[in-house]
Amino acid sequence: MNSKPKLDARTCAYGAQVINKHRLAIENEIEGVIHAQDIEYIHRMRVATRRLRSTIPLFQNCFSNKKTATWLAEIKKLTRALGEARDLDVQIKKLLLVISAAKQPQVRPGLRRLLLRLRQKRQKIQVQVIAEMENLKQSQLLEEMSTSLSGLLDFARDDPYTLPLYQLAFQSIQNRLDILLACEDQIFDPNNIQELHQMRIEAKRLRYTLEVFAPIYPDECKNELKVIKAAQEMLGDLHDCDVWIEFLPRFIEEETHRVLEYHGHTRPMSLLRPGIEYFINIKAEERSGIYSTFLEQWLGWKNQNIWQHLHEIISTPLLFQSGGLTE
Repeated sequence: MNSKPKLDARTCAYGAQVINKHRLAIENEIEGVIHAQDIEYIHRMRVATRRLRSTIPLFQNCFSNKKTATWLAEIKKLTRALGEARDLDVQIKKLLLVISAAKQPQVRPGLRRLLLRLRQKRQKIQVQVIAEMENLKQSQLLEEMSTSLSGLLDFARDDPYTLPLYQLAFQSIQNRLDILLACEDQIFDPNNIQELHQMRIEAKRLRYTLEVFAPIYPDECKNELKVIKAAQEMLGDLHDCDVWIEFLPRFIEEETHRVLEYHGHTRPMSLLRPGIEYFINIKAEERSGIYSTFLEQWLGWKNQNIWQHLHEIISTPLLFQSGGLTE
């Protein structure tokens, strides 16, 4: 099971179907991202680019190295172009919730100033996002991918899944699972900010990889995917808190310089500072709660042997390879 399996035509056809699904997801969101009337357009496209980047390397033996390298490079550029815009969308949405819930009038000026700066930044970035969407359309990348995939999409669609597909799935999922579990030693210290952030990334990679192959397993690994998604989301919320906690003191410094340049003195900061400090305290308390919940959940999943169960699901077809799987 350690050697890389040779991909047969049926496996390549399966991979082509998954790749095309994410390609279509990107294509369907282009106009929505350009018009930016709903933040979910950019969110869905960004997720589709990430899933595509996770899927293509799994089936890269089905295509030329030059072709997959080009696809991955272009899609990575797209993910990056969408990243800052999406992050700002999330920050603005969460800040609006904090403002609406704030009962103390003295914190509102600072929160509103922060909201103003985030919105200004988001408007500037939208120009870059639109330019990237136009570049995507002009590059014909999605059309070229469609052409390359077309020869595989209808191949042996109704044939049973083959042994090489199960081998590829096992190796890909188990590798991602091992990497995630290797992060465990670092989660017991809440100050391991970078390590917890890396664990979030590994949980996301495991989730996307398992999603690729889930249809070939009983019940499509719904419970396991639910657990991995929960871990990813909690670690993501933890990371969001860390980003705010690092950013907000820097924002106070930057806004102080702006106020000084505009007014010639920094007295207006006495109105703005309470709101920003209030927000810092909220995020610090929120982080503490999220961390405690994550740790409790993680230990609970271990006690339920969730990771061992996932290993058994993906290894079972290989144990019975002579019982109906075709090579």
